[in-house]
Amino acid sequence: FVDDAGAAADTFKEGLEKLRRMLERVRKEGLSLALGKTKLFMMETTFAGALVGPKGVSPDITKLTAIV
Repeated sequence: FVDDAGAAADTFKEGLEKLRRMLERVRKEGLSLALGKTKLFMMETTFAGALVGPKGVSPDITKLTAIV
């Protein structure tokens, strides 16, 4: 069982190559992806409870306000 997966790249070309390798691995292992939950080529996204983007990783503020 895999809940989240992601890959970062510095260029679009590198991103395409990482996506190709990831999809090959998904197929090889017999896994499936939920198309409706799939995000591709995002500059910033939430991943594993954190906000991930060009400036690095920071806490997801929506998660922090839920705690407080």
